[in-house]
Amino acid sequence: MQQLNRQKIPILCLIFLPVLLMGICILKYSVNFPFSDQWPLAIMFEKIYSNNLSLFG
Repeated sequence: MQQLNRQKIPILCLIFLPVLLMGICILKYSVNFPFSDQWPLAIMFEKIYSNNLSLFG
């Protein structure tokens, strides 16, 4: 395997910079989004908010 010379290191840093910035943005600004089997839970919270939740039906 070839060793990295000093000219390739800044190029590799520039290549991975967008990936790093996108990862930081995802960690900082992401929100939880219901998926798959979590949608009934969202409907339940909607009913709680509108005061229409009942245990039977």
